Amino acid sequence: PPPAEYRKALREKVFGGWPAESGTPPLELRERADRAGLRVGVYVLESQPAVKLPLWVLQAPKTRRPEQVLLTVLDAERWTNSPAKGLWRGGEAPETDAHLRQEIQAGKLALAFFAPREVEPASWQTDPKLARQVRRRYMLLGQTLDGMRVWDIRRAVQALKTLPEFKSAALGINARQQMGVNAAYAALFEPEITQLQLEGLPASHQEGPDYLNVLKVGDIPQVLALLGPRVAAPAR
Repeated sequence: PPPAEYRKALREKVFGGWPAESGTPPLELRERADRAGLRVGVYVLESQPAVKLPLWVLQAPKTRRPEQVLLTVLDAERWTNSPAKGLWRGGEAPETDAHLRQEIQAGKLALAFFAPREVEPASWQTDPKLARQVRRRYMLLGQTLDGMRVWDIRRAVQALKTLPEFKSAALGINARQQMGVNAAYAALFEPEITQLQLEGLPASHQEGPDYLNVLKVGDIPQVLALLGPRVAAPAR
């Protein structure tokens, strides 16, 4: 695992606005249905009080224990083209890559999609007044939006691992660009993340994402080095 001292420095100097660690997050199943040969689960995760975020899960209807869960962390652009968008609007199960669909139907793989705060449709889930209060609170603490998205990703991982069918599954994350950096930092704190598929990462925090005081602790290359073989794709 990454050195405890590095995590401690990040927690104190960079992510001081995170809520206190408080067990597994509330996860509410809103809908479960079989569509086009796939079982679709629509969940709402409470990342912290008043911050409710959507999480979708696709798996084979008869599979009780898939070998792997691949969690895609959505950003604004990926949401526009995501299979989750059609599911959110009540559509049929999306067309998926033929190989992925074969893996799902063979019972080896489940797909999950997650929208962190202020990525549509996460903003639709949260009461506007409470959302403003939460935003003011983490701004007063010196926290940034992307710093809180790292927290959201951590909570999504924790929530997925509470589902009985995923307790023993390997959990990977797919994310890109600045959201990929957020996922990398989440992985420093969540050993359950066994693999990271990261695309188009910025070379340095000077290009984003913005975290409080982060360059006083380290930069993106140091984080990737700490993650080592868990990073399965080229960082650029």
